[in-house]
Amino acid sequence: MRILMTGGTGFIGKPLTAKLVSLGHRVTVITRRAPGTRETSSEGVDYFAADLYKEPVLPAELIDETDAVINLAGESLAGKRWTNKQKSRIVESRTRTTKALVEAMANAQKKPDVFLSSSAIGYYG
Repeated sequence: MRILMTGGTGFIGKPLTAKLVSLGHRVTVITRRAPGTRETSSEGVDYFAADLYKEPVLPAELIDETDAVINLAGESLAGKRWTNKQKSRIVESRTRTTKALVEAMANAQKKPDVFLSSSAIGYYG
């Protein structure tokens, strides 16, 4: 299965990507950390450089090659004070990314079979 993932370099995304690859899936990670437009490793992972927070546009052609989309991207909830500005960044980091993915899926010729989106994880106490 070809899987497109945002947040694939994060806390949940890294181990999930490794697990999916170990099961024989091919994962394309959309990340702002990739050094080039596309960088391929021999481990079953492709990287597509994009910052969907700053530029919430994704080529529909990227979706055409995909069976499933997993959205794990978003501003971290930890380590920063919950000011109004920070709360706005948290919300926008999720809504802009999700909107870009949904628009790309809507414009794609071949729609993915699965769309999974997770907003945040945390613990309290």
